[in-house]
Order: sequence, then structure tokens, then C-alpha cells
Amino acid sequence: MPAPVTQHRYRNSPIKPTHLLRLSDEVVRSVDELEQAFGQPWAVLDTASGRMLAGPADALPIDYYSRLGLCAQIVVRGAAEPIEDAAPLLVIGVPLPAAGGLDQLLAVTAVLVEPVERRADVAPAAAVLGIDADAALRWAGRRTVWPASAALATARAIAGSQRDRLKLRAVRTQLSEVSSSLLAAFEELTLLHRLTDRLSITDNDNELAELAVEWLAEVVPAESMMVYWRSAPDTLAGGGQSGAAPHLVHRGRALFEPEHVPSLLESLGDEGARRCLIFNRELTAQQEWSHPQVRELISVPICPNGKAAGWLLAVNRRSNAGGTRDFGAVEASLMSSVAAILSVHAGNLGLYRQQKSFFAQVVRALSSAIDAKDPYTCGHSDRVARISVRLGRQLGLSAEQLNTLYLSGLLHDIGKIGIDDTVLRKAGQLTPEEYEHIKQHPELGHKILQGVEQLDTVLPVVLHHHEAWNGAGYPAGLKGDACPQLARIVAVADSVDAMGSDRPYRKGMHEDKLEAILRNGAGEQWDAEVVSAYLAAIDDIRQIAKTDRDPHSLDVGTWGPETLSPLAAS
Repeated sequence: MPAPVTQHRYRNSPIKPTHLLRLSDEVVRSVDELEQAFGQPWAVLDTASGRMLAGPADALPIDYYSRLGLCAQIVVRGAAEPIEDAAPLLVIGVPLPAAGGLDQLLAVTAVLVEPVERRADVAPAAAVLGIDADAALRWAGRRTVWPASAALATARAIAGSQRDRLKLRAVRTQLSEVSSSLLAAFEELTLLHRLTDRLSITDNDNELAELAVEWLAEVVPAESMMVYWRSAPDTLAGGGQSGAAPHLVHRGRALFEPEHVPSLLESLGDEGARRCLIFNRELTAQQEWSHPQVRELISVPICPNGKAAGWLLAVNRRSNAGGTRDFGAVEASLMSSVAAILSVHAGNLGLYRQQKSFFAQVVRALSSAIDAKDPYTCGHSDRVARISVRLGRQLGLSAEQLNTLYLSGLLHDIGKIGIDDTVLRKAGQLTPEEYEHIKQHPELGHKILQGVEQLDTVLPVVLHHHEAWNGAGYPAGLKGDACPQLARIVAVADSVDAMGSDRPYRKGMHEDKLEAILRNGAGEQWDAEVVSAYLAAIDDIRQIAKTDRDPHSLDVGTWGPETLSPLAAS
């Protein structure tokens, strides 16, 4: 005789003991969730045998056996579906998840989807379902009305949640079989995904290594997690610099100072610079092991150019991690993947720095070519570039806009390469024909730089830096805000340096006269807002105009205060 059932998870369904024994805890929980959501009992149908395994005593006696084929298909499809839609009754089937691939159970219930007041309201549905209309009417009197769409949506949401829960449980079970000390595989994949998201070349050189150590420390049960670089990270891409100091990033216990790590790596031999190595106590307990503070170790070389530039190290498995006391293949595999990402990142940084350096050299060469055409304007492009940046800072432009301003200033006159030397170097006044010829340089510059993707943002400035606020400029005669803002800034910077610099036919204009011309031309020749910025930063700009400096980085964000605001830094 079966023991009496004193507790179960069905809130509204008295289930016979023999029926309860057939249902797993997961199925009982799933049905309980449905009953809580709908506020009414559900039955459990075995679609393989056609038997009703559980159900309330007052359930409608619907003939599910004749609908068994449809019920089995619903289980296969894995989503809640109508079994019979016979308003005001809707019969719903919800697949019940089962472990081990034995999905054959279906939770079923009838839901009242329209109000019922008399027998005639329910008689057609009762006929379709093969049940007594009076019984159906009595049943309806005890039920809450659900909109059909809401009932199906609720059932599908619960079924999806149950299915996902079972899948998650299966994944967790598999992971626990691999290693009780390691977090779920989802966390491992998330870590790698998070790292690959940080492969951006704009990140700080050492940022990815710091993140890798921090995130690995969450999933690898090591007392200390480290990245050791042979030299400072910003020298790695070029193969390191002679004499550059080693660098250590770590999380957990500080078992080593940077200067002590090389002796540990030397004890790993040549293999340690080529592949992942695992050392556990059967090796570290031997007499020749010279690092008593290291009981367990995983070492993975980081090789951006085929040569070890650093190592990813996990030292000493935590005693509270449970399971085996040794590091294993799972931890080593994860660390190898992370080391590969760090290697790719370091290699990419090297390529990026080379490309960036080459691009800067090309820009400098172009700027020098402009100066070489006219020795009397030597340094003009760099001064215009620096004055433009100072004006841009005064106007509150973004870092990206300031970088574009600096490039634009360096290259604004690149079109003069295509202007006749005799015209460009003429000491006296230009004839009208010569002036028209020299006015071609913005369009020539635009053509020269077209097709260089990195200079796309510079093109509008090169083309329009001789436009005037009143529309009297060239080449397009743009008026007011129709001219790009950065071009309006370079126009002021260009005029300031041109008027203030010596020429073979005249001396540079006195500062006071130059200031007066700019004031008078504000709102006519030049953008009044830019002129106001000039007046606000006039002392800095005068200092910039008097000072020639070595070439600056194309990244304005790396400039020192003496370059950005000479007087403020002095």
C-alpha cells in the first residue's frame, strides 16, 4: 500500500499517489507554475500511451485520446499550442520538459475565453469536445475568463521559461562533471567574448592584460593570476626596447616582484617560451624545484610575433576551490585562449603603431613639401595647425575635432604644390591672372588628398579655408554657416599667421594692427565666433605664432600643456 501523500506542489490538484510517483520533480514544478499563473488545475497527459497521469477530479472529461496525434506533435514542436479552439472554451497543451530526451508529457487544461451565462452559450463547444453541456456550464461557473491571446501568450512564456531552465540545468550538470572548480562554460565564453571586444587598437596598451587577469581570476581558482611582460607593454609591438623595465600585472596574492619572475621562467626551460606548461605537486615537490612558494603552476607564453614577449601565469590552486588540488587541462585551455587573444592584441598594436607612424611621416612629408615650395612661408603650416587647435579648444571642440583641425592646418595649403613656383615666390603684387592661378590651390589640394581614407575629414577644410563669412571667398562662395566650422577656424588661423609673418616684400604686421583688422572683419570676412575665440586666447596664439617647435604627435590628446597653452604652462 503506497504511503499517503501529505505534501505536493500542485496547489489545486489532488493527485493520487500512484500518479504522483510517475512524475519527476521538474514536471511537478512545471505544472505548479502553470497552475499558479492560471489560477486553475492542469492535467498531465502521456502522449506516448494516451494515459492521463495526473489531473483534478473536476476536470472536463475531454477525449484527449482521439486528439493524441496532435498532442504528440505539440510535444515535438516544443511550444504551447491550442489543442481545440471551441469558443467559449480553449483547450491548451504545454509541453513539459523532461531530462534524458524523454519528452512525451503534455500539460493540458481548458480555459474559459468568453463569459458564459446559460447552457446555450456553451453547448456548441461541448458538442465539439464531446462533453455534457450541463457539466460544461457548471465548470464554467467556477472559472475566470481569459482572453484567448493572453492565455496562449502566458502558456508559451511559461513553457519557454521551463524549457530554458531545463537546458540550463543540463549545461550546469555537464560543467560540473568537467570540473567542480571551474565556473560554467557560459562564463568562459563570456570572458573570451569580453576580451575580444577589447581588441580595439584605441585601448591603452596594458588595459587588455589587466582585464584578462581580472576576469580570469574570477573563473580560474588560482591564488595569484599574472601577466608578466619582458618589457614595458608599449614597447612590445616593436619587439621591445633594450633596457626597458619588465612589467607585472597581477590579481590575488603578490607572490613575486617583477624582478623575481625571470628566475621562475628560466626554470621552465625552452619549452616554457614555446607552449603551455602545467606543473603540479608531483613536479614541484621534487628536490630540484627551486621555488618553494609555487605548488601548482600554469604558464602560457604570449607571442605577438612568434617570440615570447610575456607570459600568462596562474600560481597555486586555491585550497577552498573544492575537487582536485591540481590544475588541469580545462584551466590550461582557457588560459591558452586568453594568451592567444593577448598575442593578437599586442601584434595588432604593433601594426597599428607602424601604420600610425607611417601616416604621420607622410603628413609631415607633405607639409614639408609645401614649405619647400616657398621658403618664405617655412613653418606656416605647422603654426596654422597649432593656432587652429588653440582656437578649437577655446570653442570647446571634441578631441576628434581637434585632431582633424591639426591635420587640416598642416595640409591646408597642400594644393600649392601644383602652383607655379614663379607665382608662388613672386616678391611683388600678383597680377589678376596670377591671383586667379593661385586661387586654384584649395581645389588642387582637395584633388591631391582625395582617396586617402584617413584624410576624409580634412578634405572640406582644405577646400573651403578661403571662404568668407559674407560669401565673397573662394572657391565656392559659401556664406555664413554653409562653410564648415573647421574651415572657418583654419581661415582665421591662416590669416593670423599670414598677416603676422614676414614676407620678402613686407614685414609682418604689428600685433595691434592685426587685432584691429580681425575685429573689423568679424562677421564680414571671418566668423565672429571664431574671432571672439581668437581674442580670448590672443596671448597664447601670439606665443604660438612666434615659436617654431619640433613636429608634434598627430594626436592632440598627447600634447603637453606648454604646447596647448604656452603661457598657462610657463
